[in-house]
Amino acid sequence: MHIDLGTPTGYLLAALAAVVVWEAVKPHLHKAKSLTPSRALTTYRAALHRAYARPAIAYLPPPITRDPAVGPLDVRALDQHTVITGPPGAGKTTHLRRILATWTGGPAPVLLDLGALAGPPERTWREHITARLGADGHPNPGPFARRALAGRGLTVLLDGYDDLPAELRPRVVQSIRAFATRYPRCKLVVASRSDAPILDGATTTAVPPLTDAEIRRFCAGIKDPDLLKPLRDNPRALRLVRTPLLLSLYAAYPEAPAPTSRAAFYTRVLKARLDECPDPGATLDVLIGHALGGPAPDDDAAGLLAPGGGFAVPGLRDHLAALGLRADRDGLVERYKADPDGTRDTVLSWCGAVGTQAGPLIEDVFALDPVLALECLPEARTLDIAVADRITDHFRATLAPDTDPRVLRALGGLAADPRPRGQVVLAFLITAAQGGNPAACHALAASGLPRAAKLLADRRHLTTLATMGDAAVPALLGVLDRPDPLPVVDALAATPSAVPVLVGLLDRDDLAQRAAEHLAAVPDLPPEVAERVARVLGTPEVEPAARRRRARWPLRALVTAMALVTAGEAVGGALLVGADWLGLLLVLLVVLASVVEAVAMAGRPRTGPLAAFLVPVVAAAPYAGPWVSAGTALVLVALAAVAIRTSRRRAPGPPPGAVPERAPQARAGQAKAPTAR
Repeated sequence: MHIDLGTPTGYLLAALAAVVVWEAVKPHLHKAKSLTPSRALTTYRAALHRAYARPAIAYLPPPITRDPAVGPLDVRALDQHTVITGPPGAGKTTHLRRILATWTGGPAPVLLDLGALAGPPERTWREHITARLGADGHPNPGPFARRALAGRGLTVLLDGYDDLPAELRPRVVQSIRAFATRYPRCKLVVASRSDAPILDGATTTAVPPLTDAEIRRFCAGIKDPDLLKPLRDNPRALRLVRTPLLLSLYAAYPEAPAPTSRAAFYTRVLKARLDECPDPGATLDVLIGHALGGPAPDDDAAGLLAPGGGFAVPGLRDHLAALGLRADRDGLVERYKADPDGTRDTVLSWCGAVGTQAGPLIEDVFALDPVLALECLPEARTLDIAVADRITDHFRATLAPDTDPRVLRALGGLAADPRPRGQVVLAFLITAAQGGNPAACHALAASGLPRAAKLLADRRHLTTLATMGDAAVPALLGVLDRPDPLPVVDALAATPSAVPVLVGLLDRDDLAQRAAEHLAAVPDLPPEVAERVARVLGTPEVEPAARRRRARWPLRALVTAMALVTAGEAVGGALLVGADWLGLLLVLLVVLASVVEAVAMAGRPRTGPLAAFLVPVVAAAPYAGPWVSAGTALVLVALAAVAIRTSRRRAPGPPPGAVPERAPQARAGQAKAPTAR
């Protein structure tokens, strides 16, 4: 059978054959492309973003972003070896996930679970890395891992160190150090609760607590205005939610009253998740057994387990272990002796989860770790006051300027407790602060109590007071009218609500200069505030670059339109003699150029409607006759002057009072006082 390709039937059959061949070859072409190194990295980058950009725990709100506080996200900016430390739920794992989700260049990151690395089956580091790369979406993990380890290296992120059994940790640390020695080009980032030596010469980054501004930003992000009020009224609860995990748990289960202990947070999430199980009691027993070293449940109906077999919610293992040991105080003490770092949070959870007398356990712990015993006092539900007095007497007798900050934070947390054990400590700290003890002032600031803030303001401990965040603002405003108010303004500038407060001080003649000097260091001030600051400081207002660009947009659009009108008139003769293709091309060019200008200006205030009006006029002018072109030119000249004048007007700013909550200084309490004029 002969088919003539010059006929319509031949064209149709040839097209059909081409489609069939393409569909057969296309899957193999895609696979071949994905195996090239650059294409494989692009695929891996997209897979990381899909896998790690979403929250790790589906039933909790997305965690707050704290990258500057924890460390850089760009792997190229990381030190060679880094250890990120912080309590459970501080955001260590979240930061590692964000490094993966935002990776754009540099040594490719890979996240390894140290529990899988230490457990059976025995595999080499390269085998673990290859398996993890493949699980995270790399299309060619084996050859890539081999080339990367032998060449430019990888960024290896290590998580799960705190979940390792105590007997395995020395072997895992030795393995990490051996890997760092064998592959010196690889960067290592380890997340750990304690600052135990894991890598020699590593940079240690301690995750700081959440600030008031970060807590407000989180609550505004989930659009629940009622979350903040119970926290403002309860300093103990506010102190607890300064870790991102507990803040997320509070937002996910916001039933009143706000929890005042770690155990109360975990009890709330356990109850809510176990209610979805067919047999909550049996599921809880299996989870407790798993926390104490037993097998994991076959069915994770509660959604409390991580893919690797651990617990999805940090700190939940400690709480469940405390429930399993609630009748075995001696067993808990023995566990703490064998593994202090791994059992510390279990001891704290035991004090808050068990309703029996916690005094004997706290006394046993006091003999091993006095600071941990002090931290247990505000957590304990039931406690003999004599035990609390013996422990607090020890620290009251040794309170000095060089006291461990951990002790000062624990004393502040106990002073915020409204029960008798806390009120005794609060009275002692107030007396000591009035006597000039700086350590007592720091402990009072850690309590977050308005009464403590007022005392620090009255005693002029302004730098210490600024560390209290928003709780310090009313006390500082109360002493503004006293002699020498400029240091008070400096302290206000170091609080999270610095900008709104300083803007209010611009109306006071005696404080406007100092407030304006602090505001001048704040980026992205609203135009109205920037103008007021410039007037107070006596500096000429600099026109923002965005406004200058906005002023040039109409002029550029009109000049382009006039040039196109002239070009259309110059070749008009060619259009009249029948060169249809040239006329069509010119029409398309004119319309396209005008539309591009209009779209570029569409978001500009006042100039967008003008551009939309000019598009049809400019597009049709060269082809409607000489008299229309001349009239159009005159109209365009007039509109150009109007557009330029309009676009140079000041753009409308935000409504009054809508100022950003951003402090001029990076850290509270570290504001450098400007020189008074």
